[in-house]
Amino acid sequence: MKSFLKKPQKESFGLIFQDYLKIRAELQVSDIKMNGEGINFKVSYRGSVVPFWLAGEPGITAEKAKSKIQEALAVVAMGLTIDLNLVEISQALKDFRTSDIISNS
Repeated sequence: MKSFLKKPQKESFGLIFQDYLKIRAELQVSDIKMNGEGINFKVSYRGSVVPFWLAGEPGITAEKAKSKIQEALAVVAMGLTIDLNLVEISQALKDFRTSDIISNS
């Protein structure tokens, strides 16, 4: 009987997830600043440091800002996993708002 299973490819989920975890462990955040317009911070990865800006939300708390930064780091790690660079990822996140997704559903 012929098997329809293929050998795992580099792009298999397991290997991508392993790469993601390695990259996520190397990311560092510094210089966090928060104001009414958003959250600004720097992400360091393998010698590169890039500023990030997350659009603000009215009445955002420090705890919610921390959560948004953690979510952004997950996006950064996934972007690096698929060979985007930090600047591209920073630009993509600049105007992203969770409320845009919710209001468009």
